[in-house]
Formats: sequence, C-alpha cells, structure tokens
Amino acid sequence: MISVDSPLKKLSARTDRKQAMIFDGIRHSAQIANLAYLRLRETLTVLALNELSRDEFDAHITAAFLDAWAFVDSVDRFKSLWQLTKSKNSKDKELELELQSIRDLRNVTDHLAQRIDYVVSNRNAALGSLSWITITNADSCEGLVCAIVPGTLRNNKLEIQYPKEESFEIPTGRIFLDAGEYSACLCDVLVHIESRIRKLEKVVLEGNMEHPEGEEYAASDSLFKAVVKFNID
Repeated sequence: MISVDSPLKKLSARTDRKQAMIFDGIRHSAQIANLAYLRLRETLTVLALNELSRDEFDAHITAAFLDAWAFVDSVDRFKSLWQLTKSKNSKDKELELELQSIRDLRNVTDHLAQRIDYVVSNRNAALGSLSWITITNADSCEGLVCAIVPGTLRNNKLEIQYPKEESFEIPTGRIFLDAGEYSACLCDVLVHIESRIRKLEKVVLEGNMEHPEGEEYAASDSLFKAVVKFNID
C-alpha cells in the first residue's frame, strides 16, 4: 500500500512537528493494517487447506485473531488521525460511515470486561468469530466456506457471509469479523484506506515541491545500534 518511495516517507525537514507526527501516525496505521490483513489471509488459507496438528491449529487460530484485531485497532487509529487533517467543518463524513463497523467492533472487545453480559446475550465468543471463503479450484469456481469460533462453544451464534455477485480475492477473500451484534468485511476496508493514502501522498508531494530544490528530507524509520560489552559476574 505504501511504497519505499512514498512521499509520506519523505517529509520535508520544514514540516511542522505536529503535522509530521499526524502524517507518521497515518502511515504507520495503514502499514500495520495492511500487513495484518496480508498475514491474516495467509493464516486463513492454511487453516482452510491443511490438516494441522493440535499445536499448529492452536497457533494459527491465535495468529488469525491477533492479526484480525490488530487490523481493527490500526484502522480505527487511522480514522482518528485522518480526521485531524481536516478542519472542524470539513470532517470526512464518508470515512466515518465507511469505517463505523470497525469502530463498533473495537468498542465491543476493547471493553470486554465491562460488556461481558452483552457479548454473552449475543451468543458470541470472547474474541468474536471469523468467516471467509477459500477457493480450491478457480476454473470450476469451487471453494470452501470456513469459520472460526474461538473458545468454549455453548449455544454460540454463527453467521457465515456468502458472496452475492461480488468479486473477491483468490485464494482467500470475503473475510468477515463478527463481535456482539456487529460485523465487518475486512477486505472492503482497505479500499477506503488506500484511497485516502493516495490523496495524502499527493498533498505531501505537492508541498515538497514548494520547498527549495535539493532541500533534505527529515529522517524516516531509522534503526540505531550500539555495540556494548556486558560484565557477567
């Protein structure tokens, strides 16, 4: 989603510190969401197509929900930071609507201790549930409809979303996360984020062009290392 040469990685050294932090936060949120989604797709594909040992199965279930909820948190953070680039009278109302399902999901699990009765009444698992489709034969349009309900099962509710004349990624797509009474298609969310990233990159690029030619960029994503020697008694 964000290339090595993205203008968001080449902010002018003259960029206001607060503005630079907002831009960095937006970029980091988008990068984390994108990575979490890609890893989630890989994990769900493995779960769908392979017979795993119990240890492998448990590890993949944990990885799937780790990335699913990391995705939700990062998308919600992206939305909050994106709105800071707008004035009070020009908030991105479309983005609010597009990502409302993500905020709803986040509010359920981030306050699970306070909303435990609500989750129980909706017959959900503590981490919610994941459902998806993995294609096994693209030529004949055959595939598997899969779902994970983590934790102890006891009269749990499970709703699997089928695609209705919608395109989806191969081999795995149409990934839905459900919690409480809320549901979100994670695949659709990235489209809204990427469109905003492209707009912001254009703004930053145009801003950089206004500065003197040859002006240095501020450092970005630096790694520092120091050689040390430890005294062990």
